[in-house]
Amino acid sequence: MFFKIVEKKSKKVVGVHILGPHASEMIATGVILLQKRMCLKEVIETVFAHPTLSESIKEAALAAIGQPLHA
Repeated sequence: MFFKIVEKKSKKVVGVHILGPHASEMIATGVILLQKRMCLKEVIETVFAHPTLSESIKEAALAAIGQPLHA
């Protein structure tokens, strides 16, 4: 999963690329991020169930700021 960010200051999520065999399970979460115009900090503060595929969204947000949990 990849995040596109509008500007370095705001860290707003403006696009999400979801690739893989189970991508359809995460599309709704990506849509919510975009509809709510969330920034990376808000994504990181969101609780994701474990173990689930959607928790990779939080991992991608952490990686975008250089702090991945599982690198």
